[in-house]
Amino acid sequence: MMAHRLSALIRRPTGRTRPMRDPVTFNEATGEVCDATCRSDARLDRARTSALAARLGRL
Repeated sequence: MMAHRLSALIRRPTGRTRPMRDPVTFNEATGEVCDATCRSDARLDRARTSALAARLGRL
């Protein structure tokens, strides 16, 4: 009887919703898990690399 009461309490919804998390990606090649901040950093790194390559190409 006691187990039935406990399971009823556990199944009852709390009414709170979980906050939405940013989508996370997994890179199989590197084994890296990347969130929005990581992707933003990667975009900046690619922009810096391409700017540096363009600058070196003009020399």
